[in-house]
Amino acid sequence: MQRILLIAFSSWVIAFTPAIAQASEQSKAAIMNIADDYLAALKSKNPLAAFFLNFKADRHDGIIDNSQAAISDWKIKEDSYLARLLVIDYNSLKGTPEAILYAQLQEQLEASVGLRVCKKELWDIDFMGGGNGYDKIIKLAQFQPVGTKTLRKDALLRWENIGAYFIQDIANLKQGLNEGCSAPKAVVNRVITQIDNLLKTPVDKSPLYNPITRDDDAEFKSAYIKVLQEHFFPALRKYHQYLSDEYLLQAREELAIVTIPNGANCYEAMFRDYTSLKWPAQKVHDIGAAAVRKIKKKSLNLALKFMALMIWEIS
Repeated sequence: MQRILLIAFSSWVIAFTPAIAQASEQSKAAIMNIADDYLAALKSKNPLAAFFLNFKADRHDGIIDNSQAAISDWKIKEDSYLARLLVIDYNSLKGTPEAILYAQLQEQLEASVGLRVCKKELWDIDFMGGGNGYDKIIKLAQFQPVGTKTLRKDALLRWENIGAYFIQDIANLKQGLNEGCSAPKAVVNRVITQIDNLLKTPVDKSPLYNPITRDDDAEFKSAYIKVLQEHFFPALRKYHQYLSDEYLLQAREELAIVTIPNGANCYEAMFRDYTSLKWPAQKVHDIGAAAVRKIKKKSLNLALKFMALMIWEIS
């Protein structure tokens, strides 16, 4: 996500440097077009990005489409952006701000394509706020803009459709189980507890009702409560019941990602995504281990010298 932010920044703020004159104007324009198209598609794919990645949102009524059709469509778009990028002559951009943007786009797209081997949408239940987006939905209630007729309408539509997100997630998780993929039991248990606590929270204390605390329109408050009670909470209860009664029994015992199908390849893809390093994860581990051994050896030598000095002074 940090790379996406830099892509956004780079695509909006391009400083003039002497090297720009040497770059192909056509290549520079192509880079900017790809970056603009990619960001527009990202905001359409994930309307919540406006809140979590500091984008300017055009509308406030959308929710992530986690259907298999939408996921497939996004893959096609990513492939298209990457193909458009790779035909550009990078050498003509060296030394320019557009070269940085090129590198950022390439890294973001290649890393995302690499993550497909994980099929995270089929098993990623993350109580820390990723995966099914549980924590993000809680925060969304705090970020949801209100205060005008249009914003109130957007809020009602968005929270009416969020329930569909959970229903689709159930379908995705079922497909994951059929393919031998699941989240660890420990993680599933934590998510179940989180949802259970949320469902038990009184209305006047629930973070989901935050929007009506920031708007004085009585009609909106009544409509918003109705949307949550008739659409959001029933879907959340179904999701909670599915995790508790069915999914938990089939969830994997092991925490290690390598235990799922293609887990080793997934681990390498996730390592590259988090670090932007194209090295094997084991190589980085070995470098780190060697550095730790060196530090320990140096610390031990210093400790021995200190002890020898103390013995000499005592004697």
